[in-house]
Amino acid sequence: MKKFQALFLISFLIALPLQAQTYHAGEKTVVSSTHRNWVEFSVAGARSFSRLEDGGGYTQLSHQDGLSGRGLIMVYPWLALGVEGTSFGNEKSIPYVSHFKQSRYGVVGKLTLTPDTQPKVYVLVGAGKTKREFEYEFSFTEETKTNYMMAAIGIEIALWKEIFIAAEAYGVYNGHRHISRFFEQNHRFEPGLMGRLGIRF
Repeated sequence: MKKFQALFLISFLIALPLQAQTYHAGEKTVVSSTHRNWVEFSVAGARSFSRLEDGGGYTQLSHQDGLSGRGLIMVYPWLALGVEGTSFGNEKSIPYVSHFKQSRYGVVGKLTLTPDTQPKVYVLVGAGKTKREFEYEFSFTEETKTNYMMAAIGIEIALWKEIFIAAEAYGVYNGHRHISRFFEQNHRFEPGLMGRLGIRF
């Protein structure tokens, strides 16, 4: 998580604090967000539905739960770019495996399809690295890394001022299925869901 916090801090420091301008045309007030540039931070609970199978094709893990963090900088009112990372829990229910950890980190872009409405609908695309760590009961460890591409669709609802909640359905396409000498994913495509809480500055 320290890596993710450092990336979020860098995103915050390089953000330009430009303010929105308000114009009055008769009795109508129009807010121009052309030059609005803000930072968005959010955390989410994540569930991955990718199955982990052993060499015989038997399912040893049906899903994983984790925590995700994301930091974005607005480029336009409808487009944001940034970084995100997801760390899944330490699994101990796999036979002959003492610990199994999975983390994912990379870059992400957010395109808001309805920036001026409530709720807001948006799509995400991203890419990065997935890291998996196995520690076996017979004092043997294994670590693998693979590239991934991600796409998601989400819906966001404002709670209070710049605080919001969101729900996302995502799909991750991994570089390969084989993640260790003894285990593999049932498919390269990994579906999942996230429930998110965020704030903007």
